[in-house]
Amino acid sequence: MTVTRRTVLAGGLVLVGCSKRTDPVVELLKVPRTDALRHVGKRLRAGLKVRDAWVEVLRAALRFQGEVHSRLATLSMRQMAGGDDPLALMWAVDALKLGQTAAGTPSAPRAVPINLRRASVEHLRKRLDEAFDALDPFGCSICLRALFEASGKAEAAEALYRMAAREDGAGGHGTMYAVQAVRALDLAGWRDAQVALDQAARRMMPPGSRQHEPDAAACDLYKAHRARSAQPWKVGARRGEARSVLDAARTGTRASLSAGVGMLLARGESPASVWDGLRLAAAEFAVSGEVQRLGVHAFDTLNALRVASARSSRPATRQLLVLQAAERLPGLRPVTRRPLRIDEAKPRKVDRAKVVARVLQKAGADWHAVKYPAAVLEEAAASSADVGARLLGAIDATLPKPDAPDWSRLADARAALA
Repeated sequence: MTVTRRTVLAGGLVLVGCSKRTDPVVELLKVPRTDALRHVGKRLRAGLKVRDAWVEVLRAALRFQGEVHSRLATLSMRQMAGGDDPLALMWAVDALKLGQTAAGTPSAPRAVPINLRRASVEHLRKRLDEAFDALDPFGCSICLRALFEASGKAEAAEALYRMAAREDGAGGHGTMYAVQAVRALDLAGWRDAQVALDQAARRMMPPGSRQHEPDAAACDLYKAHRARSAQPWKVGARRGEARSVLDAARTGTRASLSAGVGMLLARGESPASVWDGLRLAAAEFAVSGEVQRLGVHAFDTLNALRVASARSSRPATRQLLVLQAAERLPGLRPVTRRPLRIDEAKPRKVDRAKVVARVLQKAGADWHAVKYPAAVLEEAAASSADVGARLLGAIDATLPKPDAPDWSRLADARAALA
């Protein structure tokens, strides 16, 4: 970052000089993990506001090289705790540095070619679809960033939401990252959009892209989704099928559940009711799975798709996203489950601040212990009162245990803030 200094001399002569100061985001990325908490704590004590520090941390999360889970956990912590809790900020700094695998910022993505800079938005949308069909991460990145340059952040966000309606990667991490990246850009400003969109496009692609054939079943399902979305549904107001969606998700296949949801919506069922049924099913998978990670991914993926649907301004994209949520859920259903049902979860009210405090005290390096409660709190707020109370009633099953060891660097974080 270049800082311009102006000095006015006698007679009105102005001397202009430039000095270089390290970008605080780059500085945060370069500081060793052992010094990161002290580095941020020192700046807070010097007068940096917590919300401004969060902007730097979010920008670093979008730019750094490292484990995607730590980036997602960092973004989820900001979503869950808000922007005023300094201890939550310190947890995010520690998580970010723990997941970092290389010092410094990633290299800048390749520039968008001149011919695409001059292309129409419709042409770029078509090219992006073609690149996605071909599992071409470089082509997706170029077209996505060209859309941003041609039409701005709203068009880029819509393109990512449409890609999320097609992503079929393991665990739904591409969808989660794309939605969280848009949120982070909205909070921190779109100055890092080129790097963030490049990484989001690449996360949507399966490992070894361009070396594997696209999944034929997933392609067929997407074609079916598009066929159902070609004739816009009349958004219905009926709210009585959440339980039938839950029952179908317990045993149905990817194809049968998405087709059944499509039929319900076409008959006038409210999308909110369908989302309630999908939420209950995902929560049941999370709390009943003997290996909880798969069920937790089911809920986190559903949350990302629902948020994308809520943020999208295009009816066709919203329709694709609810069908995608129904299609993904059976694929993330745990194979071995305990005989627990979400119906049996006692509805209750949960103090959000107490959930955040427990996560901060106990989560440590378990990224899922942050991502899942953040998603549950958000979905509970967005759902009907009864469904939200049941989601919160089951949250304890996947929170860090009260007798778990404290976050290993909790004392260091508090000392850095003192």
